[in-house]
This record gives sequence, structure tokens and C-alpha cells, in this order.
Amino acid sequence: MLMILGPVVGGYLVDAKGWRWTMWIVIILGGALLVPLALLEESYKPVILKRRALARGQALPPKPDPKTALKMIFTITLARPTLMLFKEPIVQAVALYSSFAFAVLFGFFEAYPFVFQREYGMNLGETGLCFLGIAAGLCVGCIIYLVQDKVFYVPARRKHHGSPPPEIRLIPAMIGSGLMPVGLFWFAWTARADIHFIVPCIAGVPFGAGLVLVFVCPHNPAIANPQY
Repeated sequence: MLMILGPVVGGYLVDAKGWRWTMWIVIILGGALLVPLALLEESYKPVILKRRALARGQALPPKPDPKTALKMIFTITLARPTLMLFKEPIVQAVALYSSFAFAVLFGFFEAYPFVFQREYGMNLGETGLCFLGIAAGLCVGCIIYLVQDKVFYVPARRKHHGSPPPEIRLIPAMIGSGLMPVGLFWFAWTARADIHFIVPCIAGVPFGAGLVLVFVCPHNPAIANPQY
């Protein structure tokens, strides 16, 4: 969502203050967030368990030697994901489609100024507002995800006693993979001066919905929720 709101804010900001202010805004927001972050309580499980053990005077588990720890980190963060990527077709398919979806999204950062400034004569700020169509699509995609989670995933989890078939988690991607080409075709077909500018703007809604559904399909929060 923040990637989409960037052009909305940045377009008018560049027109009024220059491109450097797009960087200043990021620095200002980042600095402002440091204050609440400093007041947050610790939530990392290993740190919490370590502090609890120290407070109770319990012995801490022995630390692995550096060689073993480095091997474990290498296995978990690099070797195992790479092995899954090359050996599991479903991982390959999801990774490929997700990368394509984000490539198209970043391509829109170049396509929107080209279309709406050249075809419709908009300035930079007005062009940024056209990204609100994609932002609305992201919200619609989140709603679709929550609905399908209640309709499909939760019942399947209960039916299979907490271990539903892995394929059930691909339902959001199945929906999103149909919405994305609809949005792309819609935008490509209507992005011309003899059609009102709102029509290609609305094309961002199915694309944005499809984008978020394809991206979140492997990350189902219901798995971590014990009430299911």
C-alpha cells in the first residue's frame, strides 16, 4: 500500500518543492517512528524466554559453537529455500508468478506517467492520483482474502483436524490470477485519449486485488491462530 501512496503524495510534492522533498518526507517519517518504537515492549520469543530464565535464576541452554550456528543459519536462510525452489514445482510456480506480478506493478510506475501525461495531459500530481485505483484494488483483495479464508480455509482446517490439504491455500492465488489479466487487458484497451481517464484508472482495481491475492496466498494467518 505504501508503494502506491508514494506516487500520490510524491507527485504534488515534486511539483511544489522539488524531488529532494520525496527523500526528506521519508526521513521525517522514519525519525518520527523511532519514538514509538523505542517505547514498544519486546516481542521476540527467544529474547523473552532468555529474560524470563534470567529473572528466575534458571540456567540458559548452551550456545552452539560458531561453526554449528553458522551452518544452521546457512541451511535455514539459503540452502533449504534454494533447494525447495529447484525441487518443488509449486514453489517455482508461486515464486515466478509473484515476481511477475511485482514486475508489472513497478512497470506501472513508468506506464502511468506515460499514459496519463501524454494521452490525457495531466501533471505529475494528477498522475499520482491515478494510482488510487490500484490502492482500492489492494483493499478489495484483502476483503476477498478474508472472505475466502472463512468460507474455504477455516472449514477445511476443521474438517481435517488442523491439517488441511496444502492446495487449499492456493485459492486466493487462483482468484487473483484471474483478476490480474482482467486489469491488464482493461488498462491496455482503454488507455487512449478518446476514452475518459477514469476508465483506465478503474482498471487498477482488479489488478491491485489480484496482486495482493497472489502475494499473500502462501502466508495464511489462520495457521498461527489456535482458535481454528
